[in-house]
Amino acid sequence: MKRRASANARLLASVLVVSFALGACFSASEGEALKKQVAVLKKKVATEIGRAEDKRKQLKSVMEKATALLTRNSADVGAQVERIQHNNNKLIGQIQELAKQINDLNGKLEKLKAKVEVNTETTQGNAQQQKAKTPDEMFSEGKRLLNAGDHVSARKLLRKFINAMPTDKKRCSQAQRLIGDSYYQQQKFAPAILEYGKIIEQYPKSKHVAHAYYRSGMGFYQLKFCTDAKKFLRPFVRRFRRNSNARAARKVLRLIRRYRRNKNFCSS
Repeated sequence: MKRRASANARLLASVLVVSFALGACFSASEGEALKKQVAVLKKKVATEIGRAEDKRKQLKSVMEKATALLTRNSADVGAQVERIQHNNNKLIGQIQELAKQINDLNGKLEKLKAKVEVNTETTQGNAQQQKAKTPDEMFSEGKRLLNAGDHVSARKLLRKFINAMPTDKKRCSQAQRLIGDSYYQQQKFAPAILEYGKIIEQYPKSKHVAHAYYRSGMGFYQLKFCTDAKKFLRPFVRRFRRNSNARAARKVLRLIRRYRRNKNFCSS
């Protein structure tokens, strides 16, 4: 019973975390739709947790009476206990399904926030960008700013370079990797995954594809989205067995397999 109560508490905590995440800046219409879904789920979870707690108390009362009535009414008590346990199991199943829906919403929120952050950076400009006139200057200045720790300005210049030189696939894929690495270094894993995905989709023959697979998988792992992490780490270790990160990827896959049912480790 203690384990079930603990699971319910963790579930309620995850709902609150998702609700808090909704405060982030993103599209009003998408944000309102997600808020409504989370509000409905939160209400359902609270109701189901209350019902489960009531059933738990009933079961405890029955078990206490069972000791005294064992010789007279053992059959009736056993049937009653079995009925309550059955209903309790149904409630737990419903709560677990709600938890899955909340995790799905959490994943959608991360992706939405990532897109909004990328779009916001793309539409803003600054004086340092104005200094870089030619594509070559954009590329070199972007790398310099990144090394200096000015991630936002660096990403903007590197995006400008990609837009200005779409046929220079070698440097474009490198610029795309630098943008992804910049987010990853800041532990902004959702937008990092979004940027690495562009390497896989737009530059499939680039030497940076292996890095994109590895970092995407590790980013999902950091976000506790283990199912998504496996989608990148498994093909990474198959296709790039001799890569220097292959050993680390295999270790993470073993950890996911071992703790896949631990919600503190893998939320999905």
